[in-house]
Amino acid sequence: MREETGWTDLEPGPLLCTWERDFTRAGVPVRQHEHIHLAHGPRRGPTGDVSAAHAEDGILHWHWWTRQEPAGPADALWPPQLPVLPARLREDRCPHPEPVHLGFVPNGTTG
Repeated sequence: MREETGWTDLEPGPLLCTWERDFTRAGVPVRQHEHIHLAHGPRRGPTGDVSAAHAEDGILHWHWWTRQEPAGPADALWPPQLPVLPARLREDRCPHPEPVHLGFVPNGTTG
């Protein structure tokens, strides 16, 4: 969480999903394995020095969505399936459902 947000005061919650993706960073091909956890905290922007890294990665802005307001089709999200995954918590009525393993998600996949 600190790498993406600069926050150090929140504990990660249950594991929501895992996935892999390929991208190029500084001209070097990378296959990244990610684990996405849920966490509860206040609505706030990034802190510390993460803004420069985000700009370098092409992340131009932040936006918070409520559970009732999923991301729209124009929003670039990784993994693309992210908007539908938290609904499992409500549907299963289980605070810690088994994580979804999305496997490899190629670039350009749109949910």
